[in-house]
Amino acid sequence: QAISEIRDPSAARALVDLLRKEKDFQVRDLLTATLAELPHPLAVLTLVDLSLEDPDREVRLQCLDYLRKFHAPIRLTPYIKALKSKDNQIVNRAAEALHEFDNPIATSPLIDALVTTHKYSRTDLPPGETNVSFDPSGGNGGGAGGGGGLSVGGKSKFIRIDQRNLDVLQALVELSGGLDFGYDERAWRRWFINLQTQEFVDTRRDK
Repeated sequence: QAISEIRDPSAARALVDLLRKEKDFQVRDLLTATLAELPHPLAVLTLVDLSLEDPDREVRLQCLDYLRKFHAPIRLTPYIKALKSKDNQIVNRAAEALHEFDNPIATSPLIDALVTTHKYSRTDLPPGETNVSFDPSGGNGGGAGGGGGLSVGGKSKFIRIDQRNLDVLQALVELSGGLDFGYDERAWRRWFINLQTQEFVDTRRDK
């Protein structure tokens, strides 16, 4: 009860420290809910991190709900940057967050993230993927994908996979008002450019 009544922004650091160490789900939920009441940059940063990185989807969605109801507007920059993550799960979590915020500023970055390329070792492949190419760099950089190159010196082989991101597509469908061009990035880009052009023309007419 004492924790839930905290409203002093200067308590944010202590609450975050407790949250990082706490394992009990109910206590973590209490600490997160209390953080959400504090108008402090660290509280926002922590909620954003949890909304992207917590393995529990319910926790991530709850953090997004706190952020949407926060005392001040939330910048979308961390989520837009996360669309370029090397981790495909983070890409889709970022898209899910942008879906929740429903801000058209995310449209162009989402189009870029419809299909993203990720690197996996051959022993750590995601299920159901077929569009793959070998990475001749062996995962150490310095080589382009494709060509079936083998790693050097007995190191693990790496494979690049083009992955279609369902959460990205769903966010675009929502932001476009129900349009659905599937994973056709060119079609989405044409629509977006036409939309921007129409908005520019309408603005000029208003003047």
